[in-house]
Amino acid sequence: MADERQPQTGAPAPRVLFVDDEPLVLRSVRRLLALRQPGWDVAFAESGTEALELVARGPAVDAVVSDMNMPGMSGAALLARIQAEHPATIRIVLSGQSDPVQVFRAVPSAHQFIRKPFEAGALEATIAGALAVRARLPTDALRALVGGAGILPAPPSTYLRLTHALSRDETSLAELVPLVESDVALTARLLQIGASPVLGLPRGSVDLLGIVLHLGVDALRALVLGFGLAQAFPVARPPRGLSLGEFEAHSLCVGGLARTLLRGDPAADDALLAGVLHDSGRLLLAAVAPARFAEIDELVARESLPPPSAELRVLGVTHAGLAAALFALWGIPIGIVEAVETHHGTPDQMRSKVARAVHVANRLAHDPDVPVDAENAAGIHPAALDGIAAAALARARATARDALGTAAA
Repeated sequence: MADERQPQTGAPAPRVLFVDDEPLVLRSVRRLLALRQPGWDVAFAESGTEALELVARGPAVDAVVSDMNMPGMSGAALLARIQAEHPATIRIVLSGQSDPVQVFRAVPSAHQFIRKPFEAGALEATIAGALAVRARLPTDALRALVGGAGILPAPPSTYLRLTHALSRDETSLAELVPLVESDVALTARLLQIGASPVLGLPRGSVDLLGIVLHLGVDALRALVLGFGLAQAFPVARPPRGLSLGEFEAHSLCVGGLARTLLRGDPAADDALLAGVLHDSGRLLLAAVAPARFAEIDELVARESLPPPSAELRVLGVTHAGLAAALFALWGIPIGIVEAVETHHGTPDQMRSKVARAVHVANRLAHDPDVPVDAENAAGIHPAALDGIAAAALARARATARDALGTAAA
């Protein structure tokens, strides 16, 4: 099928390539996007071979959306080639398979998958959200870092299985226990948090079912994703400046404190997830760019710079920005992405109480007695407490002292 490009005016439009061996599917997509996204530069191919020829001929493609099952070159083979040769390109797979775990296992180079038959709004939103990620990263090198590393194919598999199970209305919390138990490392970590004060579990909780029932669905999903980051970002030899045990403990502490700050609020579990994920960009850097991680660590030590300032000098983006870009690619809700991205920011950058809760929780996890002081750069700006009750802040301070005392012991 010919490359059918939309007329362009002004700044270059995002270029999206759709690949499917069914002409009816491509015609449907063409009609849809002509109405809903007339500014996109859209191309179509009926085979993997034709798609590679279009990509090679240029101009550069921002996103490839490919069917999984095609004769000749499969969608998995096509996206693997795109990943290897054009790592900054967003890769999305279309599949009739309902289980995302099976899809990502078959197509490990995909960032997201869209189930066929697809809804027009879901297709457009998934692609538009992924394209927005590119604006978060200032250079092609950083886009390649986030988008191209082979160890970043998809969210952790247990998280995908959990999300798939929860898509069925009849799934109960008790039915999730065997799913969790199938992941030995996750089970061990959930049992460990039974002794941690940060999530408000009864002291000495050791029963997995009790922990799952106490946490609830959203909190469980947050922890499954957070604890699964080691699977997504395997660090063979942690560089100087990164202790994986301390990293996980700090992430859990920030997530639990953020949830405490919003206790009783419907957004409390979103705060837990954003808190658990907030520093994931450091783990990403250590996994895929250990030399850059070491360079940043040396700059921090040599010039006494805050880590985000050193990251901006070396990379042009902070670890928070890197993590936000990846999680946006994974389809994590935008409010959580923004909370991760702004946890080192100023109050005017934090547009939600979830973002403010994560920012405050991060400060408390480093120093439970940090002052509320607009003039102190190391303190908590009063504006960051908008939507956070004074009693909740006091509760979080006490929990942070308890957690740090437990960790020290």
